[in-house]
Amino acid sequence: MGTKRFAAVVATLAIAATGMVGVLASTAGAQTFDAEAELIGITANTWRVSLVGAITCTNGDPVVLSVTVDGAPVQLVSQQTESATSVIVTLPAAAPAGLAAFVVSCATTPGLVTTAVDEYAWVAVTKVVNGPAPADTTFTVNVSCSGLGIFSSDSSGWGTGDVDAAQDPGPFAPDLAYPAAGGVAYVYTSGSRDCVITEPNNGGATSTTIDAPADLYDAPIEYAATVTNVFPVIVAPTFTG
Repeated sequence: MGTKRFAAVVATLAIAATGMVGVLASTAGAQTFDAEAELIGITANTWRVSLVGAITCTNGDPVVLSVTVDGAPVQLVSQQTESATSVIVTLPAAAPAGLAAFVVSCATTPGLVTTAVDEYAWVAVTKVVNGPAPADTTFTVNVSCSGLGIFSSDSSGWGTGDVDAAQDPGPFAPDLAYPAAGGVAYVYTSGSRDCVITEPNNGGATSTTIDAPADLYDAPIEYAATVTNVFPVIVAPTFTG
């Protein structure tokens, strides 16, 4: 993956994802058990896994038994019951992007199991501080994203055909906060996005450089951007005599 250096303090980033909720069905006896997975976090890797239709866990809450991304196991950070038909699940911040699959069951009916899926992507925005920033310095990086989901009927679900605007989850523009030492923060999406990265608060730095992918990526993968601030090194005068 190539990167392009921008001299200005604005960079554009394009992220592609299906934006559609995946549903898989499992049959236990005469009952069909369906579920769907929906990415609900923007700056947190948080999902809602819901039972579909009239299915409810009549004698217990829904529970996610395991998670994989592109077939590789991912450790759950947490899950919390939201209702008799849904559970909120948090994955690690840097869990792989790709096809996330959530195996879900009713807590009291372990034989009734299905899998809910959705594809997603993320961008890691790293703040680099060169020079001695004051200890109380803070930085704010804004990631403003909009655009229609891009969906294809190929096996990956990713492609170049525009979907209906009603399927687009809407624009978002989170502010990412960093301390004087810098660090990394994440923005997540399950829909195609054209993103503009700016730094409305550079902490008083003398210069800012933003590096980000310059072209459109049409796969459910991880992206990276770097925002670098430079602070001058102040040399104390020396006296001789």
